[in-house]
Amino acid sequence: MKEVCSCGSNTLSAKPLKYTPDDKFSSYRRRAKLEDYGKRDLI
Repeated sequence: MKEVCSCGSNTLSAKPLKYTPDDKFSSYRRRAKLEDYGKRDLI
């Protein structure tokens, strides 16, 4: 995938991050996701 789109804007990867069981920041990511879902009234 190219870094810059043909329109000139930056592109983002559609793939999620690779899972690793020894992820040091997984608890922070889960907490941030729950807070975000709570703010958007999804849970």
